[in-house]
Amino acid sequence: MENQEDRYHDTMPTILRELMGKHPATGEKTTQRALAKYLNITPQSVSLYMSGKTQPLADILVGISEFFGVSIDYLMKGVSSDNTELHKQLGLSEQAVNMIRIAQKQKSLNGNTDVLPLLNNLLADRDIYVFLEDLVFKAETIRNLRTMPYDERDKKYPGINMEGYSIWDLNTLIQEFIHGQLKKYGLSIGVI
Repeated sequence: MENQEDRYHDTMPTILRELMGKHPATGEKTTQRALAKYLNITPQSVSLYMSGKTQPLADILVGISEFFGVSIDYLMKGVSSDNTELHKQLGLSEQAVNMIRIAQKQKSLNGNTDVLPLLNNLLADRDIYVFLEDLVFKAETIRNLRTMPYDERDKKYPGINMEGYSIWDLNTLIQEFIHGQLKKYGLSIGVI
């Protein structure tokens, strides 16, 4: 028999916890009580679904998908049937695909600027991928330094505040990338 705790990290409970933490339409947190009221079930049932200890019946799945405005495919697999091909080809998450679609439909997320050309240029530019690789590497370096015992860090880097240097290095990377991107668009905020 499968350990019930192992189901906590299954797709459906994980997606439900994410949706509860941030409603896709409003960005607001949803309480178990609010979802339970909508579904006409108890908050304890919602808790059991979120923990993976029980699976909702089909009618409850339909209600959850309606409440959050997502497909049942998304609840069960993490990718809706509309986005399956994009996910397979590009590895983009449901949220990423939906945000690109929103940007394309609305031409503006805040009513001021059409972000799609900028997004297109960023995704077509090799520099963004190099930047993201460097960003992840430098952030992991800082994380590793923060978890390293002080004595070990002091032995490995005597007399050097390696964490402080790494934070400075990360900030410099970000500033230089933004400066370079602004320069590509003929803008400048001063010399770095």
